[in-house]
Amino acid sequence: MAVLGNNGWVWVCAPSKVAGSGRQETLNYSQTDVRYEQVNQDMRERICRVRNAVLCLAAHSLEVTPDSISFVFENSKELDLAAWELLDVARCQAAGLIQALLVQDGQRRFERENE
Repeated sequence: MAVLGNNGWVWVCAPSKVAGSGRQETLNYSQTDVRYEQVNQDMRERICRVRNAVLCLAAHSLEVTPDSISFVFENSKELDLAAWELLDVARCQAAGLIQALLVQDGQRRFERENE
């Protein structure tokens, strides 16, 4: 789960387990107890990949949005980039990740203009 703050801050964490349980939970109020639990290796890898996707976008001066984070996350897995490789500007460019993001962003803008 990633929270993009209006102040420019980004919080990345494991998704809450109470989703769909009927309990009210927002960023400002929670009816659940805070309990720290062990994070498994797969979840830790996904959290790191989301974090590094945000840093990758920022390093290339690209807009950080839920769509762009998801795009970098998914395509980095398809390109067999390790989570740490997202921090290397040259590796991201060599793999074509940034170029693919720019093409996808251009297509999305074109579709919006022609609606």
